[in-house]
Amino acid sequence: KGGTKQRLSFCGSYKHSFKPIGLKYRTRFQRTFEKNENPEDLIRNKCTIEYKLDKNLEPYISSELFHLYNEPVQLDEYRLSFGLTVDIMKKNSIKIFYIFKKEDLTKSDPYEVNVFGLAYSFKM
Repeated sequence: KGGTKQRLSFCGSYKHSFKPIGLKYRTRFQRTFEKNENPEDLIRNKCTIEYKLDKNLEPYISSELFHLYNEPVQLDEYRLSFGLTVDIMKKNSIKIFYIFKKEDLTKSDPYEVNVFGLAYSFKM
């Protein structure tokens, strides 16, 4: 893998709260363009469960399935993740997370990726 990719996506999401538990669902159509290759179309479905420990701490767990658009029964990739969102100051937060993903399930040699991350976000 590698090289430059361009992506176009359309998505919709739904969120519901059963305080202190929050549920999120997102579905996304994604088309990826890569030089000298046919575009790849995927349907991505993601479910997340969050738990508000207090006003500043929110652990979560999520799963995401990637299906080839032309063959929606064919699973191409999946991701499992968990993490912790920590609100700091007004409208600022950091997220510490882990993602396990298994890619290219339609090929004879799928591979696994482990991601440990730290993200910062702010709302305007």
